[in-house]
Amino acid sequence: MVELPVLSGSYFNIGNFEIRVEYLKAYYFIYVGEDKTVVKSMTGFGRGIAENENIKVTVDLRSVNHRYLEISVRMPREYIMEEEGIRKLLKENLKRGKVEVFVNVEVKECEENFVKLNLPLAMAYKNALQELKMQLDLKDDISVSHIIKYPDVIAASEMSDDAKKENTGCILEAAEKAVRSFLYMRSAEGEKLAADIKTRAELLRKKVGDVRIQSENIPKENKEKIKARVEEMLENKEISEERLLQEVAILADKANITEEVVRLESHIAQLEDILLNSNDSVGKKMDFLVQEMNREANTIASKANKLEVTRISLDMKCEIEKIREQVQNLE
Repeated sequence: MVELPVLSGSYFNIGNFEIRVEYLKAYYFIYVGEDKTVVKSMTGFGRGIAENENIKVTVDLRSVNHRYLEISVRMPREYIMEEEGIRKLLKENLKRGKVEVFVNVEVKECEENFVKLNLPLAMAYKNALQELKMQLDLKDDISVSHIIKYPDVIAASEMSDDAKKENTGCILEAAEKAVRSFLYMRSAEGEKLAADIKTRAELLRKKVGDVRIQSENIPKENKEKIKARVEEMLENKEISEERLLQEVAILADKANITEEVVRLESHIAQLEDILLNSNDSVGKKMDFLVQEMNREANTIASKANKLEVTRISLDMKCEIEKIREQVQNLE
């Protein structure tokens, strides 16, 4: 009977061994390649290594924030034909970010990698140089450094088609491993960013609730303020209640923030829904939502003629700005 692993805190206990859950997730992600994370960061690093009998390939990826997907590949000239395959792989897995790819190819010593000396051609160059020296009465000596400068004297051995195919597969294998490692890091960071955004969205929802409570008393307070001010101006003369109610209604309509509160609550709900359920790139969509949230908070602060509401609105704007900073890092 197979003993099942026991989960203890952040470790899997298997017999006498303890394995960190994060390491297990990373191994599974990198070598299996399954990714169910919705939110991903645009920053990350990944490395992949692969080798065969001819070469050892190391591919490093790193990325920073960018509005679109921009890919830069640096690799040896003799393998430049594989650049398009690497770009295609990245475009299939990434939506945004400025990505730099570094490909290092270490050539091993084997029959396929020996250089060949064209001795008959070298002798022909030597004879030609001696003839030139004699005819022109030159004094410079002829050395190896002179002859090897001429083309085709020393050339790398022509690689077989099978070896070329193996090397191509090796480069792409290293690139795939680098991409998986890279995506895991972006996903892990994305989870942390999403958790922070959710926390701040919940704080923002509470602030909006406080604004809603405070706004319920605004019409009554406005009525009392207007009545007191009019009585002071008219030296305590009797005021028409109907006229007073009309003025209060006009002021209340101008200071009504119910519509802004409802929209702000809706934007917060949409933000949380995107974090949980969206299967596509979420950064641009969330950035637009945050802009709308900031606009509603500004409107609330300007319309509500009440100190406490203004104070809460400023707190809301601070939280929205913190959310915006985190959203800027999302793919």
